[in-house]
Amino acid sequence: MGMDATRVAKPKDKAHVERHVTLAYQRIYAPLRDQQFYSLSELNAAILPLLEDHHGRVFRHHKKGRRDLFDTEEKPLLKPLPDTPFKSKLRKKAKVQKNYHVVLSNADDTTHYYSVPYQYVGKEVQIIFDTENVEVYCNYVRIAFHQRNYSRTRYSTISYHMPEKHQHVQNGMDPEFLFTRAAQLGIHVEQFIRKLLDRGQYYPTNYKSCQGVLNLTREYSAQRIDCACERALYFNNINYKTILEILKKNLDKATPLPYTEMQPITPNPNVRGSQSYQ
Repeated sequence: MGMDATRVAKPKDKAHVERHVTLAYQRIYAPLRDQQFYSLSELNAAILPLLEDHHGRVFRHHKKGRRDLFDTEEKPLLKPLPDTPFKSKLRKKAKVQKNYHVVLSNADDTTHYYSVPYQYVGKEVQIIFDTENVEVYCNYVRIAFHQRNYSRTRYSTISYHMPEKHQHVQNGMDPEFLFTRAAQLGIHVEQFIRKLLDRGQYYPTNYKSCQGVLNLTREYSAQRIDCACERALYFNNINYKTILEILKKNLDKATPLPYTEMQPITPNPNVRGSQSYQ
């Protein structure tokens, strides 16, 4: 028998519940109301015999009591408890984005993107998730299943969800080739490409952004691109559009960035040396 919540604006649904509350007050609370208890275990010991008496009382129009009905009718139908604890699941409606992913927000306001088969782009779907798993349904049919991922603004992408062209991009991508080509332009370009490629797991977007940065050599010198990457790294803005804006606005030629390496501490009588902590 399932448990249903009381319906809104239906006070008659509460009658049975309120009756049992009244019985608990009459048969358990009332006999104990004048006694004092100094521990929870002492209170439970006093409640237990009154509760057993309540369960054993025969119904007025029935030959059995609550305990007898449970033992004969309900207990044989009980099943063993599951091996794993119960986990409540949440539901959320979403629309599949053009990159064949749905977005799911976490409690700390971070977001993560989960792939579905690309044929469902633009479709309304329902995401059912808990702390460990994410399921995506369309018209009551499950179309994707993922392990829950709490990484900030990253992608969980299954290869067979991707169009064939995107699969070729992912499978044919060679990070070492990108790093080698970037290093030829400058040390900051290589650092920028490494961070850009490590931004997430949705390879087509990351690969395209890396190619975009490297292809800027068609319009700008390697030195300017390296300076632009240095500025973007300093402000931790790892994005292709950032490099493009820096170059267009000639910000790579602006005032040099402040020196960020650790400087040696000037000797000072107020600063204690390592001998003070031995």
